[in-house]
Amino acid sequence: MGGSQYGLLTLFADGGVMMYFLVLSSLIAFGVMIAKAWTLWFAHRHTKYVLAEVDEAARAGKIEEACNIAAETAGPAAAILLAGLKRIRRVSVADGEIVKAVTTTGAIELSFLERGLVILATVANVAPLMGFLGTVRK
Repeated sequence: MGGSQYGLLTLFADGGVMMYFLVLSSLIAFGVMIAKAWTLWFAHRHTKYVLAEVDEAARAGKIEEACNIAAETAGPAAAILLAGLKRIRRVSVADGEIVKAVTTTGAIELSFLERGLVILATVANVAPLMGFLGTVRK
């Protein structure tokens, strides 16, 4: 390896003040990614169990037991199932209220899962602009 090496700290120093903002935005983006990974893992961890158990109880005609299983399990799938099962007990299956309840609950759960993505999108849009601004010298 001949020639001069251009070290990371030298590159950082040559970037000027904007490098601090770029590092800060990178850390914020990394934090949001870790938080979203944790949230999605937590939301998905009991999905297969709750789907199988509720399906088994519902096919056996035990709607109350299926409601209890869904109520005791955390996660968006369980909340959506619970909303539908509660309506099945009260209204006929042909009624559109079940579909409305499931759709509404699904939208609420989706908004919970999408929380924080605005921060990630903002950092993704602003970071290149800060990099361009850092290239402008006196």
